[in-house]
Amino acid sequence: MKDGQDPLGKRLEPPGICGNRSGSRFNSRQTPLRGVRMKRILASLLAALLLNICVPSVRAQQQPNREEKHIKKIKKEVAFQKRWNPEDPITVSLQDGSKVKGYIAEVFDDHFMLTDRRGRQPISVDYAQVKETKTGFGRNSKIALGIGGAVLGIMAICLISRRCVN
Repeated sequence: MKDGQDPLGKRLEPPGICGNRSGSRFNSRQTPLRGVRMKRILASLLAALLLNICVPSVRAQQQPNREEKHIKKIKKEVAFQKRWNPEDPITVSLQDGSKVKGYIAEVFDDHFMLTDRRGRQPISVDYAQVKETKTGFGRNSKIALGIGGAVLGIMAICLISRRCVN
């Protein structure tokens, strides 16, 4: 066996890509393909870069502004008040500086209805007009606070006098 031949008698090629004999990576026939590949790679990178730049700006445009967040907050507060404390009075401060006091009668998508404290006339209030809401203590809340305070007072007297401990 001669140097440079394999056991079958074929001549061994020098290491290279695509079986070329020159040992270089690309021969003259592959050079145009290399340019096409580079153009495709650069186009793909440019597309990815543009996509990366444009997508965050689209997300930023879709975020709600302050007014929409405020309206959403007011809707949440009014729905909570209507569901859990329907007998408690609510004071609504409007954007023009006036205040409306009453009870929440009905809640809609774009407004809610307040009934004044005497239950006479319903008032429609648009969520966009509301500056802030404050809830007061209704009759049931005051009774619950009174009972809780009385129980805590009795327990404090009992602990101070040490009659409950023995």
